[in-house]
This record gives sequence, structure tokens and C-alpha cells, in this order.
Amino acid sequence: MKATAVLREPELTAFRSALAAYSGDAARLSVFSTDLEAVQSVYITGMPEIMAVDLDLPGVIGLETVAALKKQPGFERLPIVLVSTEDHRVDAYNAGASLCLLRPVSVGSFLEALRTFCGRRGEETAAPPSPMRVPEEFDGPEARKASRKPLQAACIISTLGQKYKGLIRDISLTGAKVHLDGKLNINDLITLIIGIPGTVPLKIVEFKARVVRSTDGGYGVAFRQMDPDTRTFVAAYTQKD
Repeated sequence: MKATAVLREPELTAFRSALAAYSGDAARLSVFSTDLEAVQSVYITGMPEIMAVDLDLPGVIGLETVAALKKQPGFERLPIVLVSTEDHRVDAYNAGASLCLLRPVSVGSFLEALRTFCGRRGEETAAPPSPMRVPEEFDGPEARKASRKPLQAACIISTLGQKYKGLIRDISLTGAKVHLDGKLNINDLITLIIGIPGTVPLKIVEFKARVVRSTDGGYGVAFRQMDPDTRTFVAAYTQKD
């Protein structure tokens, strides 16, 4: 089975032991230092069967990430186990957590969670989440006058069956500047998935775009499609000081 964890010791050790007891050598655990890194990995490698996150780890956004993630197509049935204190229990369930375990967490508690949530899940969870639909083609003369906003946000770039981790350097209603380790070609059609920093709850947006030029260490892309809600959000976001 495939699992994702953003946990501190000793909960990480307990989670590993529970996975080993549940599925033996078949267990594959991916460990990350932040919840955003874990979410990015899901888009690249596919859906895990369970995700465990410690709300109190440095660098973990936590409840906002869970709430935003649960609204994305394909993530509704992903079991997310949050580890925290009694003070956060109600907020954890309101955000969409499948289970909130209070620290310290035993191997037995994690094992019971695995039996509860993974015993009834089939191979359907192995596939990547369905992409967000962007039904309306973006166009309009007002877009050409739109403001550009500097941005430092991690993103996932998909094209021709390949997925890359990248960084958005700025964004407007018409396009964005992206940096990535992989190579793109002019006129490549791509999909961008971005978690917008500073938004509460975390705003995850998807764009269809075309590579229009190369820049130092990256590329300029022009948006081709944008749904009305995303268009409204980007218009407001780029006008902020």
C-alpha cells in the first residue's frame, strides 16, 4: 500500500510500524517536511491510500491545506489523519479530517486507522486525482491591461505525460513566469497547478497555458483557459498591494 506522512518523531516511527504490521513489505511510505510538499507529490506520483499530518510541525499550514485539498476533484475520499492536541480536534474535523489523533499516538491507534480507512478502499486510490475542469476559454481585451503580481509559489507543471515541480515568479490575468528544472518548448501546451501563498483557506488553482517565450532559468506562459471563479480570484489577487 502507498502512504504519505508529515510527522515528527515518535509518531513517524509509530506510523511506520503500523504500516509494516498492516501490509508488510508492500508498504510504501513517502515522508515530507511540509503538507504542501506532500500535496505536490500526490499530483506527480498519484493518490496514496492514506495521509497522516502533524498539525504542529513547523512549516505545516495544516487545517487550511486540508480544507482546500478536500474540495479538489479526486481528493474527497482520501483518508487524512491529523495528529494534534485536544484544542484542535473540533477544527480538524470541520476542515475535513477523517480522524484526529491526540499526541502521543501509539502504533495501535495508527493501525486501527489503517484498518478503518484502508480496508474498504480498492485500487481506485492508486490513480492521480482527476484534474480540475476549466470549461470556459479565457479571452477578453481587459486581460491585456491586467496587473502583474510578483509571486513565489510552488507549482506542478504537466505536459505531454510528464510532470515537473516548478516555481511561479509572477502572475497576471494573461499569464505567468515559471521556473523549473525540466525543459519546455515554445508553443508547448501545459497545465499549471498552484497553491497561492497567503490565502486562507489555501487557494489551489489550475490553468491551461501555452509556452510563449524562454526567460533566464524559465519560461513565460500565456493562459488559454480559465474558469469564471478562477478569473475573478486572479483579478482580485493581482490588484492587492
